[in-house]
Amino acid sequence: MMKRKQLIAVGIVLLLTIGGILITKNVSVRTPLTVSAPYNGAEVYINEKRVGSIQNGTFTTEVPRGEHTVLVSSNGLFPWIKEVRVDTLPITVHPFLFAQNTRGVLITENDPEYTSLMNRISDATLPTREIPRTSPDGTINAFVEDEALIVAWREEGTPPVSFCSGDEPPCPREKQIVKPIIPITGVEFLDSWNEVLLFSTQTDIMAIEIDTRAPQNFQPLYRGTNIAFIPGEDNTLYIKDGNTLQQIIP
Repeated sequence: MMKRKQLIAVGIVLLLTIGGILITKNVSVRTPLTVSAPYNGAEVYINEKRVGSIQNGTFTTEVPRGEHTVLVSSNGLFPWIKEVRVDTLPITVHPFLFAQNTRGVLITENDPEYTSLMNRISDATLPTREIPRTSPDGTINAFVEDEALIVAWREEGTPPVSFCSGDEPPCPREKQIVKPIIPITGVEFLDSWNEVLLFSTQTDIMAIEIDTRAPQNFQPLYRGTNIAFIPGEDNTLYIKDGNTLQQIIP
């Protein structure tokens, strides 16, 4: 009888011990989450709680597996927010934060580059499947087809998770980013961004991310009357608005 009680006691202790280990393991499993963007000092929030700030272009923390809301903000810039699902593998997000009030410099006819810039803008054509725009790192093509902005993965390997509609790979090699009501008149990449596109309509220039998972971030850059634009150096833009020419910093 005594032996039976001892065995039962030992069994209970083992169950409690194993259960405790499993519970502790589930609670303690955390995955690295990195925020990578050239905005030193920008604040990072996860699930509405401030967890730190970007330094030297990056910020890394560890979060439990599951759904999380990442918010990145900085004074004077549009905030960026994304719902992400964290599993066993480290995850990196690439927020973009452009100025809420863009700064511009008027370029007059007396400027030695005026004529050349105006000609480049006039010669710019809308990218097609056959002649697309290509991202700075050479991995993504962007073009307009049936009035929609499309991106296509150029590499042999699997596209990044930003090409997915949900969180589960495999992701499609090609997908629609946006199809505005007003026809698209221009599409460009900026030097520092592989997964952010600028596109224009007759009256607006906007930045939009390739990642269409909710929420898809979208930021207005410029509003005018009759717009055409080309990218400049150091992530600037040259904009022809009617008869005026200016350079802006997004």
